[in-house]
Amino acid sequence: MSSTVDMIKERLSIVEVLGSYIKLDKAGVNLKARCPFHNEKTPSFVVSPSRNTYYCFGCGAKGDIFSFVETFEGLDFKGALKVLADRAGVEIIQESRDVRDEREQSLLILEGATQFFEDVFDRMPEVLAYLEKRGAKDPTLKKFRVGFAPDDWHGVTAYLQKKGYKEKEMVESGLVIQGPKGLYDRFRSRIMFPLSDSSGRIIAFSGRIFESQSKSLKIVEGEAVAKYINSPETLLFSKSHVLYGYDKAKLAIRKWNFSIIVEGQMDLLMSHQAGYANTVAPSGTALTGEQLSLLLRLSPNVVLAFDGDAAGLKATERSAHLALALGMDVKVVALPRGGDPADLIAADPMQWKAAIKNAKHVIEFYLDALGAQGQDIRTFRRDVGNVVLPFVKRIPNKIDQSHFVSRIAGRLGLEVEAVREEVKRLGLGARVSVSAGKGSGEKKASPKVPIDRMIWNVILWQREEKKRAIDLVSVEKKLQGIYGREEMERALALASIDLDNRIFEAEEEWGDGKNLEGALEEMFHRLTYGVLVERYAAAKSDLQAAEEKGNTEEIEKALALCNEISKQLLHK
Repeated sequence: MSSTVDMIKERLSIVEVLGSYIKLDKAGVNLKARCPFHNEKTPSFVVSPSRNTYYCFGCGAKGDIFSFVETFEGLDFKGALKVLADRAGVEIIQESRDVRDEREQSLLILEGATQFFEDVFDRMPEVLAYLEKRGAKDPTLKKFRVGFAPDDWHGVTAYLQKKGYKEKEMVESGLVIQGPKGLYDRFRSRIMFPLSDSSGRIIAFSGRIFESQSKSLKIVEGEAVAKYINSPETLLFSKSHVLYGYDKAKLAIRKWNFSIIVEGQMDLLMSHQAGYANTVAPSGTALTGEQLSLLLRLSPNVVLAFDGDAAGLKATERSAHLALALGMDVKVVALPRGGDPADLIAADPMQWKAAIKNAKHVIEFYLDALGAQGQDIRTFRRDVGNVVLPFVKRIPNKIDQSHFVSRIAGRLGLEVEAVREEVKRLGLGARVSVSAGKGSGEKKASPKVPIDRMIWNVILWQREEKKRAIDLVSVEKKLQGIYGREEMERALALASIDLDNRIFEAEEEWGDGKNLEGALEEMFHRLTYGVLVERYAAAKSDLQAAEEKGNTEEIEKALALCNEISKQLLHK
C-alpha cells in the first residue's frame, strides 16, 4: 500500500489537489486560504508546497493530501486513496481476503449486492417501463446503478451465501435481517437506489416499493405501506451525513458554485438527466447540518427545490434556517402546488431550467408567498414577523441582514428601524453549530506571538531546512547565553511536540528569509531585556522577603543582585 501512496504523492502535488477544492492565494513561499474545516473570516489555513503539508492556525487541522481528502470528503483512508488514485491514474492492488478489515468486507458485500440488483433489473422489463413512464431514461438509470430487489425472501441472502460471506457480515451490511426463523432479505420487490460515499463506493440502499405490490410485502404488517425503506445505520452508513448523488454532484457544484437540493431519488435522477449534475438529495432523513456542511465546503450557494406541498414547504423552512445559520446564501424554487421536480422535468425539462433560473432568495420567496395570500395588511405584517424575520435573524452577515431589513420594511410600509428592532428582539436559541472536520466553530486569532516562541520557531524551522538563511550555531549559542544549555534544549524539545505548527508560524513570518538576521538581532535584544525584567522582579521579591525576615546576609545578597540586573537594564 505504501508504494501506491508514494506513487500518488509523486504524481499529485498538494497545491494541485487542495487547489481543486479551495481557493489558494500566494503568501510568500507558502499559500493561504480560508480553512474549509471551520468557519473563519481571515485566512489561517497555510499550505507548504516544499513539504507537501498544510496547517490551520485556527482549528489545528494538518496533514497531507490524503488527510485533506479524508476530512473534506468525509471518507476513510481507503476512500481517499481511491479518489486520489483515480485522479493520479494509479492502479490500487487489491489485498487478499485475510487482511481485509470489517469496513472493506462490508463494502465488498454491498458492491456484490448492487451487481445482483442490477442483474435482476435487467430481467424485469416491467420495472424499466415504469421508470421510463416516469421520464427516466436507461442511460441515467445505468449511471446511478438503479436495480431491483426480487419478490423473494431469500434472493440476495442466497446470492451472498454462495459468494462465501458469513451470516454476521450479511446482517451487519444492513441487507439481511436475522429473524426467529433464520435470515431473510430486508429489501423485497423494490426498486433499488444505491447510496454512495464521496468516492463512489456503495455504502447503503434506498428501496422504493414497486407499484404491483408483492405477496412477500403484504405478509409483514405495516411494511407494504412504506413507500421507501432505507438501509439501517451501519459501520459505513450514517443517514444524517450522506447525500444521495453527492459523489456525482461534487465536481459540478464546485464548477457552477451552487448546489440544488431535492427531496427524492426520482427528483435527483431527473434533475441530473436534465443537465443539472449539481443536484443532491437527503436520504431517509430531513436535511441535516452535517449534510449542509458537506455542500458548504464546495459552495456557499444552495437552491432548495422541495415538493410543492405542505410537507415540502415545511421542509424548505426548516432547511433554510439551518443553511442561513451556516452563512449560506439560500434560494428557493417555486414549484406548482402539489408538484415535484421529477414530474415537472418529465413534462418539460425547460420548465425546470426556468424554475432554477428564477429561484428567489428564501426571504423574497416567503415575502411573495405570504403576499399572494391576499390577507389584510395587519395579518400580512404579523405573518412576516412570524415567518420571515426569523430568517433575517439567522443571517450572520450584518450587511446582508441590513439589506433584507430594508426590503422587508419597504414591503410592509414600515420604518426600517422598527423592523430592525423587531429582528433584534427575536430569540432563536443557540446558534446552529456543525462539526466540519478537525475542529468546529470560529476561533479568534491568538494574541501576538511572544518573542521567545518566535525565536524557537525560527530555530526549529531552520533545523529542517537544507539551505539555511541564518548561522544556526551562532543563534543557538546566544540562546544558551540567556537560558543556559539545559533550559534551551528543554524549551526546544517542548516546542518540537508541535513541530508542524511552529514551522508554519516561522514560514508565515519569514518564509522568504529576507532580513531574518536583522530581525533576530532585534528579537534577541527584546528577549534579553524581557528576561532581565523578569529576573529583576524576582530579585526584588527575594529582597522583600529577606527584609521581612530580617536576614542581613540574604538582604545583602538580594540587593547586590538587584543592583547588578539594574545596571544591565540601563545598557539595554
